[in-house]
Amino acid sequence: MCDLRNKSLRKIISYTYPQLYVGKEWYIGFYAYDIVQGKMRRKKIKVNFIKKIPERRKYANELMKRLVVQLNDGWNPWINFEEGPGYKTIEDAFSHYRTFIEKMYKDNLYREDTYTSYISYIRNIENWNNSLKAPIIYIYQFNRKYIQSFLEYIFIEKNNSAQTRDNYLIFLRTFSTFLVQNNYLTTKPTEGIGIFGKRYRKKTRSIIPEPDMKNLKKYLDANNKSYLLACYILFYCFVRPKEMSMIQLKHISLEKQTLFIPDENSKNRKAGTVTM
Repeated sequence: MCDLRNKSLRKIISYTYPQLYVGKEWYIGFYAYDIVQGKMRRKKIKVNFIKKIPERRKYANELMKRLVVQLNDGWNPWINFEEGPGYKTIEDAFSHYRTFIEKMYKDNLYREDTYTSYISYIRNIENWNNSLKAPIIYIYQFNRKYIQSFLEYIFIEKNNSAQTRDNYLIFLRTFSTFLVQNNYLTTKPTEGIGIFGKRYRKKTRSIIPEPDMKNLKKYLDANNKSYLLACYILFYCFVRPKEMSMIQLKHISLEKQTLFIPDENSKNRKAGTVTM
């Protein structure tokens, strides 16, 4: 009779309300029923990572309110934290994405500069997040408000150009697509955030005066013919510097007077032949 009563109580009481415990270690603690183990288990969420006490207490109170709502809606930490990607940490998501782009780079699907840029973007976002008074922990916190705050930091606080801000947003759109495709999130948090576009960018170009060009050619012709050849290839063949740096002798045909750019060397991943 007593066992039946205990089983009935467990069905009714599937969790306890979260409470903040302070001391050497600050954490939010509550119990939730673990279906697999058939018993109530204690869940601890540490909040010591926030240094300032007022900010820590504020963060904890807001988190407890969200937890209560989620628990009332049937959320179970022993299911969602282990199986639901939305409650994985932001570090987990970044680590997964790093593994993905490393594979893409090794398989020659990403150019080296693309891979380097993506790694740099992730590192900068992580550094900014760690500098916050209340850095985000879980991937569901990676929302539109968070992204907008980061873009303001890049554009206003760091005093970068509109182009740099747009480049970060383009990357964040790519990363958001990855999060949705891998079930970390159900919607892209970048939706509704617009790119500034070309109207906010001012390109300043300067032309080397003709006398200086002649003096440069005269000097290179006498002292550095290799550099002069590089200038000729860039100017007359419209080849990008990175593409030119990967040219091999077999790519040059003196008979046909052509230069071949393999697909693995070109920016658009398409092979092409240009006239010399």
